Amino acid sequence: ALNYIQPTDYIVNSTKYNDGYKTPVLTAGKSFIIGYTNETNNIFDQLPAIIFDDFTSSIQFVNFKFKVKSSAMKILVPTSSSVDIKYIYYFMKTLRVNTGTHKRYWISLFSKLPIKIAPLSEQRLIVAKIEELFSDLDNAIENLKKVQEQLKTYQQAVLKYSFEGKWKKVPMQSISEAFGGCAFKSTDFKESGPYQVIRIGNVRQGAMRLNISPVFLDMVEQKIIDKYLLKPGDIVISLTGTRKKRDYGYTTIVKEDNLLLNQRLARIRFNEECLPKFFLYYSWTQLFKDSFFASETGNVGQGNVGMKAIQYTEMPLPSIQEQQKIIQAIESRLSVCDKMQESIDENLQKDEALRQSILKQAFEGKLTEQWRETHKDLISGENSAEALLKKLKTEEETLLVRSKGKNRYD
Repeated sequence: ALNYIQPTDYIVNSTKYNDGYKTPVLTAGKSFIIGYTNETNNIFDQLPAIIFDDFTSSIQFVNFKFKVKSSAMKILVPTSSSVDIKYIYYFMKTLRVNTGTHKRYWISLFSKLPIKIAPLSEQRLIVAKIEELFSDLDNAIENLKKVQEQLKTYQQAVLKYSFEGKWKKVPMQSISEAFGGCAFKSTDFKESGPYQVIRIGNVRQGAMRLNISPVFLDMVEQKIIDKYLLKPGDIVISLTGTRKKRDYGYTTIVKEDNLLLNQRLARIRFNEECLPKFFLYYSWTQLFKDSFFASETGNVGQGNVGMKAIQYTEMPLPSIQEQQKIIQAIESRLSVCDKMQESIDENLQKDEALRQSILKQAFEGKLTEQWRETHKDLISGENSAEALLKKLKTEEETLLVRSKGKNRYD
């Protein structure tokens, strides 16, 4: 069904790519278009074609003129006009072959695999049905991603609304004690031990990721434990990241014991005037982030915020009773967001499996309207983008109504 063409004549001479150039340079991997060249000689134009990575068996369908990056691929074209190359392309995507051995796979394996070639008209009908369902799936996934973005906007609206009260503002150093972590020596780190060292990679917004590259210490001086041992209820904040990217300043609350604080992180421990969770949620607002990153320093891409930026930052301070009401109101709304996010994540994770289901049934002659009925939950069910968006709008309307009322947290 397919002939192969060696790519040697079509390899780009210069890798000085520029988006202003016309001819794409391709690889069969996920990156696909790796750049554009201004070279005009030896451009592949026998289209459409399939490019096949000879070492990984990754494939891409191509219907535009191109050059290639290297010789580690085959360019595949149909053997005759009675073969629809897209039909072959979709069939190849159903193949699951072990490519763990480092060798070239087209001639040794794939070229010998059998394929049933239906009449050309039927091939085209199968391709059309696959692409119709893929289009449905693409739209559903795109809409879910839009809801995901709107969910982030709603979460910020919840936080903004929750801290708009006319309360007094105080510098954080008046209600908390903050200090930076210890510059532990990486040569002392162990794979296990009684104390886990918390590093920047372990801290994300609202999450202490203890399973991310964990390191431990087994022999620790008491004076180090006294100063750097975290306590449940402490807030940890990251102080280093990429300059102007705001990819740090993450905060989370400590729930576990036997954690030691590493450098470029800070621990904030509040007194009885402020509930740790109250600050935690405040630290997720744009108001706090704007204040925090206003003190950013650094060069060559690395950004840093020092301890003074935390100590002198002002934050709202209502009574403990009001703080508790605010925390409850935030958590009630964010729990709705979490459930919606779970539904979105679950559906997004189904994407590749659903595509494989479509392809499998297509080549088994079973691709009918039953596929839509089986998977209607993604397209139009209670976890579809349309249903989630409707629910989110209801939450937004409720928030708007309450924001105009006098009793914000009752």
